[in-house]
Amino acid sequence: MVELSEIEWELARNADLDQVIAQVRKSLGGGYTANVDALKAFLVAYINSHDECNQRQGVSINPIGSTEGGAKVLKVRWALPGGGRSGGLRLGFLAYCEERKIVLGYGRARRDSNDTTLLEALRIADVELGD
Repeated sequence: MVELSEIEWELARNADLDQVIAQVRKSLGGGYTANVDALKAFLVAYINSHDECNQRQGVSINPIGSTEGGAKVLKVRWALPGGGRSGGLRLGFLAYCEERKIVLGYGRARRDSNDTTLLEALRIADVELGD
């Protein structure tokens, strides 16, 4: 069983991602840290349920590929408080499950994103992490 404290969490170097995080931080105010903690706990629960990170979890987590660096690409839909059905985020994570490392490499408003852009952004992040 993987514990939250065993996971190494990283953010990819990505100016677009920095903007999304700043917007979310602003909109959530004091609730930002609690929301991030809940998201991390959700991802750890996923890893504990699907140790190879290769199965869907409802509509919230969808593995959509892998990278040359060995990461599983996870598309995660995350609702924001008060955001309604389409007001959440679509996040892209690189999950290095065996290494217990998760990298946030993509983030967009749910209505502004598509899988092709997400996958390409995460493949670039994976290459940069390997440098």
